[in-house]
Parts: sequence; C-alpha cells; structure tokens
Amino acid sequence: MAKLKESAVLAAAAAETASKLNIINQAVEEETSKTEKKKTDEKEKTWMNTTMHPLIRDEIVKQIDECRQNGIEVVILDIPLLYEANWDKFADEVWVVKISRQLQIERIQNRDGLTKEEAISRIDAQMSLEEKAKRADVVIDSSNAPEVTLQLVEKIWNERLL
Repeated sequence: MAKLKESAVLAAAAAETASKLNIINQAVEEETSKTEKKKTDEKEKTWMNTTMHPLIRDEIVKQIDECRQNGIEVVILDIPLLYEANWDKFADEVWVVKISRQLQIERIQNRDGLTKEEAISRIDAQMSLEEKAKRADVVIDSSNAPEVTLQLVEKIWNERLL
C-alpha cells in the first residue's frame, strides 16, 4: 500500500512537473514567435522606408503641384506617418487629432478588427500623439462624439482659412 501511495505521489509530482515544463515551453515558443515577428516587422519597415516611401513622397509632391497649378489653395494631406517620414515639410500647417490612448486603442480595434495587443503594437510603432501634438500647429481633441469634433474642426477651419 505504501508503494502505491508513493507511486501516486511520484505520478502527481511528475504530472505537475510536466505541466510546468509545458508552460515554460509555451512561453519559450511565444517569445520565439514574438522575436520572429519583430524581425519580419523590421524587414517590412525597412522595405517600406526604402522602396515605398520615396514613391509615395513623389506622388504627394506631384499632386500638390497639380493642385497649385490648378489654383487650389488648400490641400489636405491625411498621413499617419507624416512626422516619421519627414513629410511635414510639404505642409504649411499641420493639424493633429488627439485622443486618449485608451480611446485610440478602442477605435483602432473597432475600425480594423484588431486585438488589443495588435492595436497597441500599431500605436507603439508610431510617434506618440503627445509628440505629434507638440509639433502641430493645431491640435483637435477628438474624444467627444464625432459631431462635436466636426463642429470644432469647422470652427477652426473658418477661423484660420476663411
């Protein structure tokens, strides 16, 4: 009987050890996956910066020039990476829409169908809204209902451009 109890205790200890090893293995796999994802993300970022950004920049300049040639006085550039790509030099004035980090996460999740972690990763890959707001000529608080934000934008637009 004692041997049976001893075997049961050893089996329980072995099962607990196996469970702990499984948890450790899962954590190692997750970290490896994260490391591989970071490497992939860095490769994609490098490709975007060296291949796509010059093409996009050239198109932006071309379209701004076409607008000016056609007498269009105001051109709106909606560019999330405006500062990161150093494209703010193409703008006479920069307006930044600012919201709380939590609301930013929620809106990205709802708009793009991302998990919270994916939304945070996307946000963290960009310059912070606080830094963008420091550099901006106009900062618009968008934490209210869309109608309120629209009224604020119209008010600022009328004050600055009309």
